[in-house]
Amino acid sequence: MISSPEYRVVRSHFFCIELKKYGYILLISIVALAIWLRSYELTDRPLHTDEAVGAVKFGQLLDHGDYQYDPFEYHGPTLNYLTLIPAWIAGEDTFKDLNIGTIRSLMVFFGVLLVLLPVVMLFRFDLRFALLVSFLVTISPAMVFYSRYYIHEFILVFFTFLGIHAYFQWEAHRKWTWSALLGLSVGMMIATKETWIISVAGFFVAVMVAGNRQAFYQFLLSKNLLIAFGLLLVVVVTFFSSFFTHFEGLNDMLATFTTYFDRAGTNDLHRHPWYYYLELLSFNKGEYFWSEISIIILAAIGSLFLYLETEETALVRNLRMIEVFSVFLLIVYSIIPYKTPWNLLSFYMGLFFLAGYGLINLLWMMGSKWAKVAIAVVFGLISIHLLGQTFNEYRDPADPSSPWVYGHTDGNFHQVIQTIDSVAVDESTYIEVVFPGHDYWPFPWYLKKYSHVAYRDRVDFSSPGGEIILIAPSQEGELVEKLYEKPPAGERFLYLNLFDSTQTLRPNVYFNGYLRQDLWEKRQNINIEND
Repeated sequence: MISSPEYRVVRSHFFCIELKKYGYILLISIVALAIWLRSYELTDRPLHTDEAVGAVKFGQLLDHGDYQYDPFEYHGPTLNYLTLIPAWIAGEDTFKDLNIGTIRSLMVFFGVLLVLLPVVMLFRFDLRFALLVSFLVTISPAMVFYSRYYIHEFILVFFTFLGIHAYFQWEAHRKWTWSALLGLSVGMMIATKETWIISVAGFFVAVMVAGNRQAFYQFLLSKNLLIAFGLLLVVVVTFFSSFFTHFEGLNDMLATFTTYFDRAGTNDLHRHPWYYYLELLSFNKGEYFWSEISIIILAAIGSLFLYLETEETALVRNLRMIEVFSVFLLIVYSIIPYKTPWNLLSFYMGLFFLAGYGLINLLWMMGSKWAKVAIAVVFGLISIHLLGQTFNEYRDPADPSSPWVYGHTDGNFHQVIQTIDSVAVDESTYIEVVFPGHDYWPFPWYLKKYSHVAYRDRVDFSSPGGEIILIAPSQEGELVEKLYEKPPAGERFLYLNLFDSTQTLRPNVYFNGYLRQDLWEKRQNINIEND
């Protein structure tokens, strides 16, 4: 039996590692690897639409000190306010100065914190197990990819599991400080993204199904609940009121659920089948074989060991709660028609704990040295495959065959911006950007240094034509009318093709570029003078 004394003795001498001597070296190595994987060539991938929208929203806060929560878009305020920290550290005081690496560094920071969190949560039980879980989080392609992605998700996942850790610690020690940390964590979840409500519901279900219900009831009936709720209120009011300057944001916080319930259930945007998340994690064939099925298999093995475990220790109970929490989130997110790949991170994080438990138990239960070696070799091959997928992301950061590249800006977009910069005379060059439905992102980020940029959803006949025009093909008929049919003879500018062919902004979104001839001539004269 797994709970037998003999089994526990085998566990205590696994591989004869003296963790007091080597454990911290392993931890430092894992953290160093995590930092390198998450920060390497951080600016190479063009900004996704969501990243650019969030960055422009942050730019308003950076330039004007103004932020107001929008109940219809952009999610919660934590992303904006927390990004002030790396911006200040980098000395980037204006939106114009802001660098891609600066905003993404915030996600790198939370990505590394998520690598450390399993050690914080598990080291009191078994540092070997804790290090293994941290290593799995470190090398997961999904976790690496989205910890280099300027969106809210990693902040949400971190505070979700920090809150779970705080509750586990309160249950073990009954100290008010853990109640305060729990309230702080849930408050940050609420201030980060509207899907916090699913995670909180998952936690309640986990407590009822697999937790110590008596301890939970004691928590609810004690001053600890008041402490947690008090800290939660402080965080929520502070962020949603824009640090006490816009209290209408508190009403908007409640109104937002109408928007997101509608989007989740009835909106045709981002609709995918129920098995979408499992498919992303399992098999995706392209030029490279993308799969994290090994994590799912190990998690299933870990769940089996938890089922067979007859002694309900604090570790076993905590892992069972994480198991129920993760399965609940998987079911709920699978039922909701609206799906985006990063939504799986909250339940996927829980699977690493189960996967680590499965692997460590496989090794511990093997009596033969060679059986342990065989399992270690298989795990080594799994690690190589997972790391190989991450390295492939560096080779082609916007590879559409990757399951994590979703509606992404085209990989050649940097060349588009370089072309625009090469023909613009200076930062006052007048640029028109015309896309139906204002679907021109991430141009507002990449053209932020230009002071005269007009963003439109259709051709504006009342304004002059831009010196550079970036326009969706569907709008070109009206553009021809504006440039060549409406103006009287003698007042028409000649335009040249800016690109050799139609360019791709993202899948199924295309555009052409045009350059006014007199601007091209100015640019040529400047080049001659410089030569």
